[in-house]
Amino acid sequence: MDNGNADVMARRPKSRLGVAMTALVAIVGSLGMAPAAAHATVGGSVHCGIQVYGGIEDKYLQLGAENGQLGCPTTAETNDRRGGRTEDFQGGVIYWNAAVGAHAVIGQILWKWTAFDREVGFLGYPLTDELTTIDGGGRYNNFQGGAIDWTPAAGPHLSRIEEDWRPIHVGSVSGFEHLTLFRNGGYIFSGQLHDDALFTPYDVGLVETVNTLTGHAFVFTERGTVHGTKDPRSSTITWNTSGQNAALMADWMAVDEGFREDARADTSFNLGSLFNDTKSVVGVVSTITMVVGSL
Repeated sequence: MDNGNADVMARRPKSRLGVAMTALVAIVGSLGMAPAAAHATVGGSVHCGIQVYGGIEDKYLQLGAENGQLGCPTTAETNDRRGGRTEDFQGGVIYWNAAVGAHAVIGQILWKWTAFDREVGFLGYPLTDELTTIDGGGRYNNFQGGAIDWTPAAGPHLSRIEEDWRPIHVGSVSGFEHLTLFRNGGYIFSGQLHDDALFTPYDVGLVETVNTLTGHAFVFTERGTVHGTKDPRSSTITWNTSGQNAALMADWMAVDEGFREDARADTSFNLGSLFNDTKSVVGVVSTITMVVGSL
């Protein structure tokens, strides 16, 4: 195959990830949402001597204001670290961002979210307030990068992780990739790579690893051949692989404590070094579990 992209391996730069998670991710892109719009600082209402206004006020009133779980505000509204706004209350916090609106995080779920560096960690902004689980036995919040749930017996834990990187650009090849992991060992590994050239075909490959801090690496791979847009053969490979992995379920509590995620993509004659390099990036680990594909 043509190796015209010999020096263009895609490796994602370091992104916003939590205290227990560092990214060596290889694919260009981030979890980011659109920058927050200006947030009005006039009007609002005073609660326990502190003004609450705008989208945060709307959410606070919806949740019962000082008579609800949040109680009295303890700070004035301030800028957060990603272009949104936040305000602290006795029972928790409310975060507002133009892309996702205002949502409250409270109690031990707040503690867990804080351990992963809140809005600048891999979980990103909350997408819901705290909700009751389907079985009625616990509580959870959905976030941009996953979910945290809480039960009286187990406390707060990650129940889902969402990692999304787009766009991928490797020379004339572009695309995206998404990985979802569940506490029960379930996974969804999906993506697409497309040859934007007219005639040049490429062998393409992508590797993603999720390493626990205790030395267990979970590896996902995809590879194939794409042809130029003028070639009658397919210029795109698309994958959507799902299943359940017993090792991931068994070691989920290690994932819950923290992990490192790394992903790379490359083309043609570089594929051999891509997979060999990925083995090196996995580093010194006690266990490698191939979840999808092979090295």
